[in-house]
Amino acid sequence: MIKTRRTMEPVPFKEANTVLGIPADMADKVKPTRSLNQDGLCMTKWKGTWKDRLRFLIFGTMWVNVRGNGLPPMWITLRQPFGGK
Repeated sequence: MIKTRRTMEPVPFKEANTVLGIPADMADKVKPTRSLNQDGLCMTKWKGTWKDRLRFLIFGTMWVNVRGNGLPPMWITLRQPFGGK
């Protein structure tokens, strides 16, 4: 059995234009997540705990989990995509 424990939290951002829907069976486990949906792209912003940040600094890896049977085309970046910090 895979242990799942969410440590990252969704962060609102001014460019967001949508709130992602939450499946009924996950309403107690998932927070509303603001996203930018534009030109076939769905972008969200997340913030880790201090423990997450330290773990990433030391090990330089992270796990990406997507519910379903496949992984859609995606990328993860630490840089702000709108020309700021």
